[in-house]
Amino acid sequence: MKINKLTIVAFCLVGMCAFAQNQQLEEKLMALKQNQANNKQKLAQYTWTETETISVKGSVKDTKVYTVQMVNGQQQKTEVSNQAAQQGGREGRLKEHVVKKNKEQFQEYGQQISALAKQYTTPNPDALMQAKQAGNLSLTPGQGTVALVIKNYVKQGDSVTFTLDPQSKQLQNVALRRI
Repeated sequence: MKINKLTIVAFCLVGMCAFAQNQQLEEKLMALKQNQANNKQKLAQYTWTETETISVKGSVKDTKVYTVQMVNGQQQKTEVSNQAAQQGGREGRLKEHVVKKNKEQFQEYGQQISALAKQYTTPNPDALMQAKQAGNLSLTPGQGTVALVIKNYVKQGDSVTFTLDPQSKQLQNVALRRI
């Protein structure tokens, strides 16, 4: 009889600990979601300058400057200037074609990298909830911060950590680890 009571008490304690951890996760997810909504609202009031530089082997090939503002929750870029690097010497049509093709490939690659980075640095509430439901979320307390660690966030095998200040509920840091 004592073993059965002990087993029941142990199960109750484990269940209470799991419930408390789940409650903390839920609170941190809601804080992150609220923080993102507040940031989006504040960003709608601002306009900023973004500079995009393409360089190959240390040599700047193209520099574009944009003004950016939020319109209906999406970034809207307006090109202010485009400074392509000056080509030296005489160029034939073949070289011109190769340079143009390479430039287009680098621009496409840069846009892919930018889109991927944006997926990691902008918390997606739906992806956070999916990660929670899949059991890929954990909380790690730190010195004055709480780290929300999410496995398989964007790609299989990745791990992203959102570090939050529990007092201000502000996002402090985003760290990515790819396996």
